[in-house]
Amino acid sequence: MASAWILQANPGKWDIFRWHEDGPDAEPLQRWTVAVHLKDIAAGDDFALWVSGREAGVYATGKVTGPATGPALSTSSYWLQPPTVPTHNIGIEVTGTFFAAPLYRAVLQADPAFASALILRMPGAANPLRLTGAEWAVLQAHLPAPDLDPAAQPSAPMLTSRLLSAATTPSEVLLPGGTLTKTYDEQRLLLDYQRSLGRDLAVISAKLPDGSRIVCDAYDRATATLIEAKASSSRSDIRMAIGQLLDYRRHIDQPAHCAVLLPARPNDDLVDLITTVGLSVTYRQGMTFQTLSPATGLHP
Repeated sequence: MASAWILQANPGKWDIFRWHEDGPDAEPLQRWTVAVHLKDIAAGDDFALWVSGREAGVYATGKVTGPATGPALSTSSYWLQPPTVPTHNIGIEVTGTFFAAPLYRAVLQADPAFASALILRMPGAANPLRLTGAEWAVLQAHLPAPDLDPAAQPSAPMLTSRLLSAATTPSEVLLPGGTLTKTYDEQRLLLDYQRSLGRDLAVISAKLPDGSRIVCDAYDRATATLIEAKASSSRSDIRMAIGQLLDYRRHIDQPAHCAVLLPARPNDDLVDLITTVGLSVTYRQGMTFQTLSPATGLHP
């Protein structure tokens, strides 16, 4: 009878996000480093690929294709910190990826049938970590829809979802006199809004078929809303946000709604501009946030 395993990927050591975004151009992922259960893991076993760290969770699933071999040095170009000593490796085949909507650890932690899984109790344990049949069934039940197959749909964008980070991302602002400076207001606004919601927001990037990349500031999965934040409620910032959201909406097919996030309520003309094109505007009002949708228009 086939067993089920967790294979961990540390994104600080092996660049799993770049591997995903390389799509059809990525070097085939056919081997994975293991240190324990060398005689137990076998061809035909199931595995879930678990990304460790703050964004921990399941990002891919697949089948083991061969037993542990080696030790040998890995030559993968995706290593950020290559192993300095030979390691054992198993053969693997990835059959589904979930980078557009990962199965985060918090979802599995909340399920009593998965709460005692080794990956939750000992996240630093060596690869592979065994799953019971019941735990594998729970994991399968929670998996979202898989990513689109880039080989089958080469014209589709490659989506990657990351949690909104507390690390500040500066925006460039041109001051009077032509001086270019950096501001962190947009990131702080996003983090304040996330705290007001009481749930995590994601950042969705799309690598387009022409090789260019677009990154939307935030995505609220609970309401299926793409969010573009701006450091001011000026006409120029709002016009830019509208253009960005309309572009994101063309390539990212997950959202049901799009919203401009602002530090203050814009004037009525700008509210009308935003809502007329079918977008919402969310703005800070004291310690809270208010939203005007296309349906409500100028009436909060």
